[in-house]
Amino acid sequence: KEKMLHCFNERGQLLWEACDSYFSGDSVYDTFRNDIFLRRGGGGHFYVIGRSEEHLIFKLRRDGIEAGKIKVSEDYPLRKVAIPSGNKRKMKEIQAFCWAGDWHEGKFYLAVPDYTERADVGPGKQVAVVDEAGKVEAFILFPTTISLISVSSAGKRIFALDSEGELRLFDIKAR
Repeated sequence: KEKMLHCFNERGQLLWEACDSYFSGDSVYDTFRNDIFLRRGGGGHFYVIGRSEEHLIFKLRRDGIEAGKIKVSEDYPLRKVAIPSGNKRKMKEIQAFCWAGDWHEGKFYLAVPDYTERADVGPGKQVAVVDEAGKVEAFILFPTTISLISVSSAGKRIFALDSEGELRLFDIKAR
């Protein structure tokens, strides 16, 4: 077990560490459980989003202190997948939560993983719009799989990389 986030100043000095890693003793499973990404939020906060297993988003202050947890509602779809465990003859189930995502003005845009032809999980065509209380407000369906997304600073456009690495631009229109 160790901390997964390490913040350094411009001189390379460690300022703080945060977010305990998950440890079960199964290195393959633990690698998936510890796969996270960060998104900058408002007011100097940032968010830690895990790619698997939990419906949780952690809110951190700029000093690394946890400022809250956001439990994403159960209507957000998880994708179950079997992965090899440390015992090569056994498979272990894990739930894929989020492939990629962004935050803009109090909303998370979370790319929902989907099943591939090989019964694995990978990028999907759906992005869930989730508020900071964890409520799923909408789903956006794209014409192609989305592996990375970023919402424009004005919040009117989504920049996305598709599964071929091509940049796609989508306008956001409220209904």
